[in-house]
Amino acid sequence: MTDGAKEISVQELDEWRRAGREITVLDVREPWEVEICSIAGAASIPLQSLPARFGELPTDRPLVVLCHHGMRSLQAVAWLHRAGVENAVNLAGGIDAWGAGDRPVHWSILMSKRSNSPIPNRSCAVAVVGVALLALAPGVARSQTLQDALTSAYNTNPQLQAERATLRATDENVPQALANWRPTVQISGTQGIDHNSSHQDCSKLVDGENPCTGLTPQEAAGLGALGSSPQNLSITQNLSPQTEALTVSQPIYRGGRTEAQTEQALNLVRSERAHLGSVEQTVLLSAVTDYMNVVRDQATLDLNINNEQVLRRQLEAAQDRFGSAR
Repeated sequence: MTDGAKEISVQELDEWRRAGREITVLDVREPWEVEICSIAGAASIPLQSLPARFGELPTDRPLVVLCHHGMRSLQAVAWLHRAGVENAVNLAGGIDAWGAGDRPVHWSILMSKRSNSPIPNRSCAVAVVGVALLALAPGVARSQTLQDALTSAYNTNPQLQAERATLRATDENVPQALANWRPTVQISGTQGIDHNSSHQDCSKLVDGENPCTGLTPQEAAGLGALGSSPQNLSITQNLSPQTEALTVSQPIYRGGRTEAQTEQALNLVRSERAHLGSVEQTVLLSAVTDYMNVVRDQATLDLNINNEQVLRRQLEAAQDRFGSAR
């Protein structure tokens, strides 16, 4: 075990397990990698989920962290040390180095069809690489193909969705322009309540006449009782006025405005459709560029990992030669 680097070899881990030492093995690879091959009994927490779940790990025993080649697990150990988990150590070489020898490896999905026994341990790294190559092969199901990426971008890109909404709004200008050919029907109506109340004093003459009977005093005296009138007169009226109106107008000639507005609306729709096509090309080109950048970067990462392994083996060979020379 190298104290400065907080790293142990697969041989040391194998000796700890054979001796029954109480340890915890943590696999920080992705779930699909763990399904291919893993160390039996190892806990699985992906590297990106470690900050949220490291509280699940025990602190009273050594914590051996592993990944495929030992690079991600080295990052995990550094983060765990900063978080106060001092008992974390990295497994040098990862599951690749562990599976290179005659050590137990748990297989979940890759089993021998004839003998129903696990595939030899040395094939663990080959199996992972094989699955990765299958993911890049055309016509084979994988997490996301280029066609899947383009389909997702075409259906969910917010810029495309905004442009489609703008096109739908522009399309509505055409029926609005064509509506100028159609008749316009207007219906209106009113209803109200009118309450009138009046009070008339019949004892006072207005222009020499009784306002209630319309007779002069002489005419009322000649008529006798028939010309008599009450001293006061009250009149109350309750009315409910209603009005209805129906107006129908049919444009016959609007000076060519209807034809011009219709053609304008159609040209706006054509323009917006062309703009949508341009945006679609830009978005899909960006999706293809990003997808190929990921493929390129993944290939570069794999190459760097392979170079690191080659350098590690060269270093081990040089150390062996130096040791034998002494």
